[in-house]
Amino acid sequence: MIPIPKHYLHLVRGFLLFMSGLFVGTGLLLFGQVKTAKFMREEVNSTFFVFRQIGYATFFLQPNENQVALALSEMPESYLVHSKRVAFSLMVFGALILVFVPFCKDKRKKIKGRRKG
Repeated sequence: MIPIPKHYLHLVRGFLLFMSGLFVGTGLLLFGQVKTAKFMREEVNSTFFVFRQIGYATFFLQPNENQVALALSEMPESYLVHSKRVAFSLMVFGALILVFVPFCKDKRKKIKGRRKG
């Protein structure tokens, strides 16, 4: 284990807290995007097939939301499964860093009432 000088411990703890928040936040963002993509895919798949084909035929005339939904419906399901696993892994890694932040403290404790010497 690498000894950290006492005057740098607050910087190390702050950096670890920042990194754990970054990992957990990124994982939550990616997880939300996967859920939104799945919802959009379900909406496109539940649409009547004639309307869906009209949407594909007039793709460039559709609003941005419809274009994204139509494009996501063509994406393989394995991409969403992989993205969900990555999101979960990021959240777990950030949580592990957060759990170990309290262990980054000064090992030498001052005992009150005792004199040195």
